[in-house]
Amino acid sequence: MKDQTENISPPLKKLKVEAEPVISEKLIDSDSSKTVFDPLCIQNEKTGDLFVIPSENYDKNIKRKTRKWRPIMKMNPFPIKEYLQLSFVEAFFLCYGLGCLIVQNSERNIDIKSLWKLFCTKQRNFIPSYICYHYFRSKGWVPKSGLKFGCDYILYKVGPPFYHGSYSVIIQYVEEGSLKPVSGYYQRKLSWRSLCGLNRITEHVGKEVLICYVIKPKSISDETFSSDFISHFKVKEIMLSRWVSSQERQNKETEDIP
Repeated sequence: MKDQTENISPPLKKLKVEAEPVISEKLIDSDSSKTVFDPLCIQNEKTGDLFVIPSENYDKNIKRKTRKWRPIMKMNPFPIKEYLQLSFVEAFFLCYGLGCLIVQNSERNIDIKSLWKLFCTKQRNFIPSYICYHYFRSKGWVPKSGLKFGCDYILYKVGPPFYHGSYSVIIQYVEEGSLKPVSGYYQRKLSWRSLCGLNRITEHVGKEVLICYVIKPKSISDETFSSDFISHFKVKEIMLSRWVSSQERQNKETEDIP
């Protein structure tokens, strides 16, 4: 088993990017009276929500070769009526870690400290779940729910659309020094039977078991704990793998052959 302990990184640097649509002068002729425009781009639509510009292959279309297109606001005829649903840890990471999300309640913005208290009351194990999530996101991993595989998180490289999950993460919230479970929080019982069963399932789907110990500092209590103390936590990783005596013996004999 491999062991690694590190401090959780501070929130990433916040970036603010503002962009405005740019209209290229080459798309509109100086003498508009001699220009034949496409009928679909004559007038902006009042309820338009899309800024439409000609594509690179527009001039190659033979049927519309004599007509030109100018940038215009159009209404999306096929809107996607799907809503983005974020978990508490994902929403707080976008607010605290990246600073690119604002959560509102009754049309009022919720500040970071109030949002932290709200999520802690709504989700019992929010603190260790977020510390673990922030830690692996800062390492370049993309954690997703591991409910399907009997664990807390599944770690993906870049994201699920690009790679299969690499690790099944089990979170343990423990005290600093003694490494005893923190009272008042749900803790998964790591018996040998449960670990062997989890490891067998994880190997079957091509993953590895990673136990993540979220270490709570002694100087922090639940009453005084806020988002300001997130960087004081430590995370310890332990890799779990199954050792088969017959297989290991065979591999060793193969290596001894000159």
